[in-house]
Amino acid sequence: VNVDGVLGGEVIIRGGRLIMDNAVISSNTSGSPGAQIAAAGPKPGIDIRVTGDVLLDNLAKIETNVFGGSNPAGDITLNLGGNLEIRGGRFDENDPFSSFSGIKTFAFDGSGNTGNIEVNANRIIINGEWIGILNTSFTTANTGKIRLEANGLEMVGGDPITGDPTLITTL
Repeated sequence: VNVDGVLGGEVIIRGGRLIMDNAVISSNTSGSPGAQIAAAGPKPGIDIRVTGDVLLDNLAKIETNVFGGSNPAGDITLNLGGNLEIRGGRFDENDPFSSFSGIKTFAFDGSGNTGNIEVNANRIIINGEWIGILNTSFTTANTGKIRLEANGLEMVGGDPITGDPTLITTL
């Protein structure tokens, strides 16, 4: 699902269970550096509410990134009746940004701030390397917040110290 654009678009998903295998849900904003366009419609971002589990596997991503301009990235919200499990990342030196499996909001260019990430789940399981929940700016833009609410958090594998992966971070 791709609703990328100057303002990004809005993705709303409702259901029982969501399984993503090598798939992407994307609401990225773009534009010329310094360009500001007034929002004319719904706020960009991704809102997922399911009564069961969400599995992100095999390089699956939920993302709202900024690729230029001054418009902010949208927020990512997951409200789950079950668990969130993230697994299946693997490093590709030719395309490291595609190596990631998980939830992310990045600012790569321009001055637009990253969005917030909020996850409400029974348990959050982050299992493996090159996976996680990331909110990072490679520019002067501000990063949003990561808010996790769960009865349990399990992180297995990776090395959060070096930034290669199993991690939850805001930079």
